[in-house]
Amino acid sequence: IKRDLAAGRPRLMAAWQGPTKLARAILFATITNIVAYLPFLLVTGDNGRFLYALPVVMTCSLVASRIVSMTFVPMFGYYLLREKKTELTLAERRSRGFGAFYYRTGQWAIAHRWAVLGTFMLGLVVVGWLSAGLKQQFFPYERQYLSFVEVWLPQNSSISATAGVTRRAEEIIRKVAEENGRDLRSITSWVGGGGPRYWISSSPEPRQPNYAHILVQVKHNVDTDYLLPKWQQTLTANIPGATLDVRRLETSAPIGIPIQIRLSGDDLKALRQQAAKLEQTLRDTPGSARVRNDWGEDILTAALKIDEDRASLAGISPAAVAAAATGGLDGLTVASLRDQDREIPVVFRMRMEDRALASDIASLYVWSQQGRSRVPLAQVATLDYVMQPGRIGRHQQFRTITVQCFPAQGLLASEVLMQAMPKIEQLKADLPAGMRMEIAGEYKEQVKGFRELALVMIVSVLATYFALVIQFRHAVKPFIVFAAIPFGIIGE
Repeated sequence: IKRDLAAGRPRLMAAWQGPTKLARAILFATITNIVAYLPFLLVTGDNGRFLYALPVVMTCSLVASRIVSMTFVPMFGYYLLREKKTELTLAERRSRGFGAFYYRTGQWAIAHRWAVLGTFMLGLVVVGWLSAGLKQQFFPYERQYLSFVEVWLPQNSSISATAGVTRRAEEIIRKVAEENGRDLRSITSWVGGGGPRYWISSSPEPRQPNYAHILVQVKHNVDTDYLLPKWQQTLTANIPGATLDVRRLETSAPIGIPIQIRLSGDDLKALRQQAAKLEQTLRDTPGSARVRNDWGEDILTAALKIDEDRASLAGISPAAVAAAATGGLDGLTVASLRDQDREIPVVFRMRMEDRALASDIASLYVWSQQGRSRVPLAQVATLDYVMQPGRIGRHQQFRTITVQCFPAQGLLASEVLMQAMPKIEQLKADLPAGMRMEIAGEYKEQVKGFRELALVMIVSVLATYFALVIQFRHAVKPFIVFAAIPFGIIGE
């Protein structure tokens, strides 16, 4: 600007006095930025929704900076920078002060350009080697006012037992916050299932009597990071027989528990055995915490075995036998009542005293579909009490048991998984035939997201290169700009 002032103010003002030139420059900058950042909109899924604002904001900010640099900056320079009466010549500025130091440094760097280039390349390699040890996380957590606690009881737990544990957990949450001088705004609990989708990445659990969801809101968002480990430690120590997970809100696609390893197959016994080995491997890994699987412990179950020949002679179908057993014990929903905004189901089942003993189940009656006759359940079916999983999960239509764990306080999921990876790969190699292993959780989403981002970055770099070729009117000069990118990343 000073040089332009010395040459004359009309030259300085030409940048914004020429509307055609200004409009052309702004249009070219807009097209260049859109072409460079448009590929980021190709990221799919929840990751794409979270990254959508990045290219839009970058394009708008760069276009705005281009407009400001070609209008307001020259105008302010015209009115604020005044030409000095005794302007120093270029030779005089190079002989004193910072100008002399900068000039001598530049001359020395040009004279020893290969040594300077080698030094910077060595620094690039060293910093690149050091950066290989940086911790990796799919999406960093943000400071939020909200956090939540998931409460899991054994599969055969009643809704009243879950409600009791939830009330106890609420008391502990309030007590810990008061002891540490932190204020809570609210505590909201849903017993018997998940609540509404109050956050973009929340995945409400379906209705089940052994589950509860506690939503906690603090007064200051900095209190969340401080209270989370204290809540987890106190809840785990004071509520035995239940699994309680204190967690942050996710700012990306819903992942759930950070470390998840899936085992898929048809043999339940083999799945249990391999899952036990995998759980032990994670427990032996430093930094792992709260290792479990999503099937839970086996529970005592009454297996109903229908004698199809006797049932056929009595004119009773297997569906009628199953309906009688289910209706007598768990009950059948026959209607519903609406109480304001709540829908209350009407369930038909036996009284508690009539279904308290195992013999009561055998004395149930099954109605024939061919007439008004009824047959005792014991004549067409037998009961066999066995231990089996209370919950059998499936993934892509295959029986799948998922081994899960959290990283310890102060560690990332990638660090724990990296330490356990050699043993996990060994277990994967020794799996029985017909069984497969898949690493899910944060690792899977990270690999999937980075694969998409790599493709997007390639397209973006190529688009930027062609835009620079058009601007410089040269095919080699853009590589000079690209050569400075690695040094800019490491701060050189």
